[in-house]
Amino acid sequence: MKAALTFLVVAALGLAGCDGKHDDGHDHGSAAAPAGGHGAEAAVAAPATLKDAAAKLEAAHGELGAIVKDGDLSKAHAVADRIAKLAAALPELATRAGLPAADVKDVNLASKDLQSLFPVMDEAGDAGKRADAQAVFAKYAAPLATVKKHAGHSH
Repeated sequence: MKAALTFLVVAALGLAGCDGKHDDGHDHGSAAAPAGGHGAEAAVAAPATLKDAAAKLEAAHGELGAIVKDGDLSKAHAVADRIAKLAAALPELATRAGLPAADVKDVNLASKDLQSLFPVMDEAGDAGKRADAQAVFAKYAAPLATVKKHAGHSH
C-alpha cells in the first residue's frame, strides 16, 4: 500500500511538472505555465561559433542591464536564463574554435560563473530586490569580458 501511494504521489508530481528538486515558490517550466510567464522558458538557438556566442551574450547582458536599471525585475528571469543557456554552450565552442588549452580553461570557468549567476539573479528578481539585482548584474562583467577576449582570438 505504501509503495502504491508513493508511486501515485511521484506520478502526480511528474504530471504537474515538478522535478522534486526544489520548492522556491514559482514555476521553472512546467507544462502548466502560462505563455510568457515566469515558467515559459524560451528556447535559445545554439550559437554556431564562440564569436556568435559572445555577441549574443553581450546583447543579452545589455538587455538585462536595462531591465535592472528600469527596475522591472519580473523580466530578469527570462534574460538571465538565456545568458545561462548561452553560457552552457561556451566550453564546446571554445574547444571547436581551436583555442589553446589555457584559453579553453578560461572560457570554461567563465561559462560556469555565468551559469551560476542565473539562480542568484532569479532570486533577486522574484523578491523585487533591485539593489541585489544590481549587485548580481555587476558580477556578469568579468566572465563576459573573458569570453569576449577569447572570442576575438578564435578561428
